[in-house]
Amino acid sequence: QAHSIVPTQNGFQVVKSVTLPNGKVKVRYQQMYHGLPVFNTSVVATQTEKGIGQVYGMMAQQIDSDVVSTSPQVEQKQAVSIALTHYQQQNPSLTSADLVTENERAQLMVRLDENQIAQMVYLVDFFVATNEPARPFFFIDANSGE
Repeated sequence: QAHSIVPTQNGFQVVKSVTLPNGKVKVRYQQMYHGLPVFNTSVVATQTEKGIGQVYGMMAQQIDSDVVSTSPQVEQKQAVSIALTHYQQQNPSLTSADLVTENERAQLMVRLDENQIAQMVYLVDFFVATNEPARPFFFIDANSGE
């Protein structure tokens, strides 16, 4: 029986594949945890006719000891609203009427915090259409809303 260094709840999804002139194929994989992308992790593998040769990159391990459920307590719309509130607090000169946003996005994912503890978060971003346009990004904890 074969043993894998990657537990079954972890997986990798192909992000991009490039065939080099020498026939080798470079494939970039995004780490997934129960179907959620893991932020800032990817592995690149070089494939030849003989199979996979070199593999390098970053992957998070033991996510399951930190993330016990992949069902968020905070809804996607709530995460966007929390991020907008944070942005307004960081930019007190903007009134609610001045804060015109477009292309609001919130993607549920797993990330490692400063202490290398895995947490389920929304990566929220939006375009701020003001005299000084901006596209801020926020991580909003999908369970606590922090």
